[in-house]
Amino acid sequence: MGVAGQKITAQQMCRLLSENPAKLYGLYPQKGALEPGSDADIVVLRPGVKETLTAAQQTQKVDYTPYEGREVCAQIAKVFLRGIEAAVDGKVVRTNLGRYCPRKKFAL
Repeated sequence: MGVAGQKITAQQMCRLLSENPAKLYGLYPQKGALEPGSDADIVVLRPGVKETLTAAQQTQKVDYTPYEGREVCAQIAKVFLRGIEAAVDGKVVRTNLGRYCPRKKFAL
């Protein structure tokens, strides 16, 4: 599926998962772009590592996930929020990094 199955390129995946939603919600280029002045959030993946998603392994305030039991072909190595390391190997290392982003008119 996706990049691992050579159905789309890594660039297309980034556009589908980051740039297009940021444009849809009027947050581009503050979000959805890796450019000077943007405050993109970055997820670093370990490709080729198979993992099955479960609610127990996720960090959230609910006890379920609609992706329960789904197998993925990548593992999250690190998460950066506005350049600050927030998670490493599935463990949160910094909290309360969220910030309100005012929207503009959608740009699609």
